[in-house]
Amino acid sequence: MPHEESQWRFAWVPSAVFIDPVLRDRELRVALLIGSLSPTKRQLSWAPQEWLAFRLGIDVRWLRRHLKNLEDRGHMGVIREEGRTNRYRLKVSRRLRKVPPWGAVPSSAMDDPRVTPSARRVLGLTCCFADREGYTFVSQTTLARHLRMNSRTVERARRLLVANQYLEKTNERAGWQVGDGRRRPTTPGISDRAGPRASATGY
Repeated sequence: MPHEESQWRFAWVPSAVFIDPVLRDRELRVALLIGSLSPTKRQLSWAPQEWLAFRLGIDVRWLRRHLKNLEDRGHMGVIREEGRTNRYRLKVSRRLRKVPPWGAVPSSAMDDPRVTPSARRVLGLTCCFADREGYTFVSQTTLARHLRMNSRTVERARRLLVANQYLEKTNERAGWQVGDGRRRPTTPGISDRAGPRASATGY
């Protein structure tokens, strides 16, 4: 069975998950958890539903509803085989234009009580526009347009994320760097896990 140290510090999540206005925050958190169980995008993730529900702090029945919604909305595929744990693969949307298909999002944002639902969406989409080192120049206006949010809501979310070390303003004009909510942003490395002894972020 998976456990916290089998999670990666950054989760690969499709940008469509954050943009979809139908999905609720709990479904975003489910996608983040599933994405954190795979070291690369498009790779299968597996975990018993009881463990997923425990990590999210919800009932298994609610988890199944959220998984079904993600699947019905086209954001996730599920491989079901009798006698085996379900396997999940997050999927990108081919309908999106001018938005990168994937983002490496800090796994800690999944259950960090400091992160509000709107800030989670802003962080997720910001990560989709970031490069491999976590730098991005995506504007507040662009985020607001794609997320269908008021610009002031995006601004408040950014301030909250900066205060909690998920974002940092860079010296470059209008630039940002993604962090993991635990320390100042650092250059990511894909081999690092999300366990308590991990030493760097993971892209």
